[in-house]
Amino acid sequence: MGNAKKFLFKHAFILALLLFLAAFAACLIASVASSLAALLGASGEEEYGERFNEEELVGAYPLDQEVLALKDQVLAELKKYGKEQYIYLYLAVIQQESGGQGEDIFQCSESLGKPPNSISRKESITQGVKYLSGMLTSAKVSDPLDLSRIKIALQAYNFGGGFIEFVKNNGDEWKQKLVFQYAYQKSGGVRNQPPKDEQLGMWKYGDQYYTQHVLRYYMVEDSTAGETGTVQGIELSKRMSWLFPIGTPTSPIVMEQYLTFVSVPVCDLKGEITYVNVRCHKKLANSIKKCFEEMAAIKFPVIYNGCYVWRAMSGSSSQSHHSYGVAIDINASANQQYTSGDKSSPYYITSEVVQIWKSQGFYWGGDWDVAHIDPMHFTYTNH
Repeated sequence: MGNAKKFLFKHAFILALLLFLAAFAACLIASVASSLAALLGASGEEEYGERFNEEELVGAYPLDQEVLALKDQVLAELKKYGKEQYIYLYLAVIQQESGGQGEDIFQCSESLGKPPNSISRKESITQGVKYLSGMLTSAKVSDPLDLSRIKIALQAYNFGGGFIEFVKNNGDEWKQKLVFQYAYQKSGGVRNQPPKDEQLGMWKYGDQYYTQHVLRYYMVEDSTAGETGTVQGIELSKRMSWLFPIGTPTSPIVMEQYLTFVSVPVCDLKGEITYVNVRCHKKLANSIKKCFEEMAAIKFPVIYNGCYVWRAMSGSSSQSHHSYGVAIDINASANQQYTSGDKSSPYYITSEVVQIWKSQGFYWGGDWDVAHIDPMHFTYTNH
């Protein structure tokens, strides 16, 4: 009986040990499978997909002067391909690739089968414009505001033209996870090591954040900017989306891409003309200038009190539309908010002046109800 008990105990122990090892192996396999699924099944989307808020980053950073100085040279090359309207996209690529420094400013020598940084600046502009133009055409980008297709073209500039076909075969829509999937395939599953994984993405192939890196420098413009007829003809409900086609700016940094300075004439009480610089939305610059020119033509005295300033509305947490460069204040002392203005003052805003602004598509705060009346205020968005 003693030997039988020992035999049973020994085999029971072995059986329990085997069961424990089997359970441990099952847990280990499940854990590895879960990790692989997170990394491969979603191609890193859950881990990396929220790193950039692309809408807020578009145009968030200015172009360097060295890059802006290349505008005319790049434009001359763009005319060969009919892509002049995309000039700021090409400059954004230069900013990301080289900051306008060195010879191969587009970093495109390898697209010619040559070693990195082995071509002249002139050759780089010729090849860079040709190569990116081909990607824009292949990706079927419709206009400078077609950001979803522009992203495909930009990533193809970095990855190679095969990425466009890959996207086409996987729904033909821009998705960040497709970038990770493509990079995983091309890398053979080889991962970047820190800090490159943070800078360029998980997989050892290209820059998986290239679109965000370039678009942060992209000053979005379209061909209607500054056209007075278009400014007048847009419905009030659609004006903000026309002014900001990729979304209303959420910070003064993002707002920078939409602003410009325009020199306008102002008349004093003696009828003498001087000039002031108005910082305003680019699309409204011509219309604002025309209003000031017409006020000067009738010798209406003007004290300019401001246009663009990033701030909240008085007594409110809502953003003032001065923040968007679409509202102008003039002759504030004689036309105070919550009053109908001082008619005895030579700076009182007359009906003739109001008509000048309305003819250019602006609204007048003096038309608002008594709770909001603001006769110094002219606004494109009636806000």
